[in-house]
Amino acid sequence: MKFTRFIFLPLLLLVASCASSGVKLNSQFCGSRSGVWGNSEEKLQYQVSKNISGFGIEERRIRDIFKQRSYDCRMVSKMRVTIKQGFFEALISLIPGYSSNTVIIDFNLEDS
Repeated sequence: MKFTRFIFLPLLLLVASCASSGVKLNSQFCGSRSGVWGNSEEKLQYQVSKNISGFGIEERRIRDIFKQRSYDCRMVSKMRVTIKQGFFEALISLIPGYSSNTVIIDFNLEDS
């Protein structure tokens, strides 16, 4: 009986901690007049990316990612958001409760 508790408890903690990690993107304050989502096949002109790492669910604003690269998200006409995880990011994410992802935003500007 003690052996099953010894195995079951760590597995339960691992599953619970992995379920509460990841990335949440917030598009608040990033509205454009003519903005639409781009299709996965569409070729978009610009790209910004940001690595987001930390414990628990990391929330980031799309507006802040654009601002760090000197773009105004209100001028975006088409946008596609992708969240990827490379080999080393996946390896680091094995730590319970920790996540590491790269957010890639492909976009066009209104005047393009």
